Amino acid sequence: AEYKQQHGHCHVMRNPKRNKSVTRKKNSEKVNLQSLGTWVGQVRVDARRPVGHPERLEPYKIVALDRLGFDWEPRENYWMDMLEQLKIYLEKSGGRMPPRFINNQKFALGQWCDTQSDNYRKFNGGKKGAYIT
Repeated sequence: AEYKQQHGHCHVMRNPKRNKSVTRKKNSEKVNLQSLGTWVGQVRVDARRPVGHPERLEPYKIVALDRLGFDWEPRENYWMDMLEQLKIYLEKSGGRMPPRFINNQKFALGQWCDTQSDNYRKFNGGKKGAYIT
């Protein structure tokens, strides 16, 4: 609940070390975010366990997290958010794909599109490790 109050959402990264904004925080804040990220990852795992499993997350906890706006499928939600951004970008740009860099700065949408293209090529080439949603 405290994280949501501070950030306005419940999209906690499982591995906050990969987030550049975390590297600028104080060590104590980094540790708290890492611990929270680890806990969030475990909660997602426990919620997916089969009914009757001793480590399955109790339904009342799932309901409580739902009420906070907990993100159960962060990869899927991120992918769908990026797809919506791409649709808007393509509409505004007349169908031009987004660039990977703008003014020597990485452009997240362009980077995401490149990753999707790479994964598609890997998937079609039969290579393992392609993440296609």
